[in-house]
Amino acid sequence: MLPTAQAVLSDPPDGKADYICALTYEERFLRRRKLTTDCGTSFVVDLPKTTDLKQGDHLVLSNGKTVEIQARSEPLIAIIGDNLLSLAWHIGNRHTPCQIEHDRLVIAGDHVIEHMIKLLGGQISHVNEPFNPEGGHMELGVPTATIMATATTVLQAIHMTTPMNTSKDFLTALQWLSPAFPVGSFAYSHGLEWAISAGHVTQEAELLEWVRDLVQFGSGRNDAFLVSLGYQAHDIQALRDLNAQALALSASRERQAETVFQGQAFVKTLKDVWGHDLPSLCYPVAVGAAARLEALPQVDIVAAYLHAFSANLISAAVRLVPLGQTQGQRVLLELTASLLSVSNAALDADACALSSTTFLSDVASMRHENLQTRVFRT
Repeated sequence: MLPTAQAVLSDPPDGKADYICALTYEERFLRRRKLTTDCGTSFVVDLPKTTDLKQGDHLVLSNGKTVEIQARSEPLIAIIGDNLLSLAWHIGNRHTPCQIEHDRLVIAGDHVIEHMIKLLGGQISHVNEPFNPEGGHMELGVPTATIMATATTVLQAIHMTTPMNTSKDFLTALQWLSPAFPVGSFAYSHGLEWAISAGHVTQEAELLEWVRDLVQFGSGRNDAFLVSLGYQAHDIQALRDLNAQALALSASRERQAETVFQGQAFVKTLKDVWGHDLPSLCYPVAVGAAARLEALPQVDIVAAYLHAFSANLISAAVRLVPLGQTQGQRVLLELTASLLSVSNAALDADACALSSTTFLSDVASMRHENLQTRVFRT
């Protein structure tokens, strides 16, 4: 009968083991399995729950022997760049295991994530080495790179040379545009609910084209420009004038209500939490003005707003079409180049450049209010 391992020593007293067993990252995540040591001795792992074995852990066998777990070399992707913190956030947002080092990030091979990293300005190289990602947990203890939820740990781990106020600004932008920020964005589909019911958006490719058009030619582009113009406004009167123009450009009653109600909720929370007192403004203008008051980088707040705008529409479509969450993430990834391009264009925005040619989306926002059965407010 093969010896069994039913206990793990994470900090063995003498550090010496009778055997060594080298496993890849995926292989180290186990509960019951037959394993073989490097010298050919077989044994059975029979742990009480699924466990993520770490480099240096010892398994205690029923015959009194111990087996040291080592991380085996495997194909990986090493990532370097000047924006490691931003790259780490995007990797963590996709629940991808990530090894965080002083001057690089390391992930398992994934062509989708690899494509995303290149679009975001990261440089990659293919390596073959042991993989020891940061620990985290989801249901059943599945380890993940929960970087977004543990940002302080990430900052300490990678020893960024960026001043701390810059890192704080980045996290503030994420907080303001997070789905958890109480503006009620989950209640608005921006007319997409009608488009889905009318058969204009029924699959992944159609959703991608719908949102991409909004970002490049429609209300998404306008909102990005309004965030930037709100950031550049130097006094209350300039903000009010810009706000009046934004409301005048709203294509429908519902579209106007959507931006007004979210703007009011944003301004209220901003005052309650940050102490900034702004007048009632439509949503993108309020975000831009608040970012100026908080001295957030303009480029960060514009890109974060446009990303949140797109993610909210995709989330609505995932529920309404319905689409799988993986399909939704693919759409968001495919939008990366458009989001970056429009965000950069918005930095030098001029009020005269505000325009829209996404007529079907405007019509959708008008017809939505007459839908017999509605889930979303717009």
